[in-house]
Amino acid sequence: MWKRILLAVGTSALVASVASAQGGTTISGTVTNEAGAPLPGATVFIPSLNVGTQTNDRGQYTFVVPGSRAAGQTIQLTARVIGYSARSLPVTLTPGQSLSESFVLASNPLRLGDVVVTGAGTTTTREKLGVTI
Repeated sequence: MWKRILLAVGTSALVASVASAQGGTTISGTVTNEAGAPLPGATVFIPSLNVGTQTNDRGQYTFVVPGSRAAGQTIQLTARVIGYSARSLPVTLTPGQSLSESFVLASNPLRLGDVVVTGAGTTTTREKLGVTI
């Protein structure tokens, strides 16, 4: 277990160092509910750039916007998770900069109706072959 954690941390550090060498913007922070409890599995993303990640068990996230896409523009950073209202913050991306943005999401159990679950059934047919002697 510790090997996996160390591998994930090492890979993240390597990706962050390579991205910062290319002038990308590192965005990190936390996502919590109104009571301050972390929200694991929340999605934090930039819709216009199609870049983002999910929070870990402590509600923390980190991702890098490549330098070629972080050209001093102001974008919307959005956090959402099922059962909570989504929240967006305006963020200005500056190449080579690190940003820390935290989100507090309000509970919204009425949004659970937006979840659509579909399934595809499969059937298997078996045929018995007769053998004659």
